[in-house]
Amino acid sequence: MLRISAIELLNKHLSESSDEHVLVAARGGLELSFLSSVQKITVYGQGREMFFTELVVVAMSQLNPIGLETILGLNKAGRRVFIYHQIRSLLSERCRDFWDSNEGCIRKGVLIDEEWEAFLRLVGYPDLRYRWKFLASSLLKKMIKKNEMSCSVEELKRRIEERKDHKMVFPWRVVHLQEAVQSANKKTILSAPERIAFVYQDLAQVLSNQPNGSIQQLILWDDVPDIMQAFHSLQRVCSPKASIWMICEEKVESWLHTMSDRFCWKRISADHFSYDDLYWITPK
Repeated sequence: MLRISAIELLNKHLSESSDEHVLVAARGGLELSFLSSVQKITVYGQGREMFFTELVVVAMSQLNPIGLETILGLNKAGRRVFIYHQIRSLLSERCRDFWDSNEGCIRKGVLIDEEWEAFLRLVGYPDLRYRWKFLASSLLKKMIKKNEMSCSVEELKRRIEERKDHKMVFPWRVVHLQEAVQSANKKTILSAPERIAFVYQDLAQVLSNQPNGSIQQLILWDDVPDIMQAFHSLQRVCSPKASIWMICEEKVESWLHTMSDRFCWKRISADHFSYDDLYWITPK
């Protein structure tokens, strides 16, 4: 599931970054706009989230802000498919094949999540009263299973109830989402796209191909068991002053406490409905 609203959290910490190499898990792409001074960015992942991220990153580097808003679905402008075909040739072959087969998603706006929108309309969001009380649990159970979320129904209900007044809880509803995004210049959001590499691999695979101490920032999403299993490799590829960002559905304090002799960490609360926290981890 896309985690695009974490850009507000990451903005505070990444905008001044001048690192040589940053490794980013594919979950949205807009956060890459903060890495304007980074020399090399590797985006890794597989499946729909990788296709989405590659499309967004290429759009940020080629389209003006209005064009980017249009292809995301954040304005009422038309011609989304026309804009897609303007940047189509710059996508990888597998990414082109995916979006060619899913032009309907582009026509509606690639950020728009119609399933969640249907759910929100059905329960009367944000006025969470009778329909929410009687329908939410059964509907959320189906949504959790379909989206392979790790949280419980009760936890997801809590997040939505407590965060319903936060504008980024359902980010595709934010008309001016790009206010949280830094513009590289007046024409495009992202400069120097040639420094970005898209690697269609999982975390273990991409780490195995990185030299020792070569990465200064890592932005990781979900898949906590995979992160735990690969943490030895993460330590190997990180430079001595590296920062590791983990955005995840579940709390991982107990696991982080076991490494407190080697790492410092802090938790930052999130607004998004589908994850709870962002963790910042640095070596001691």
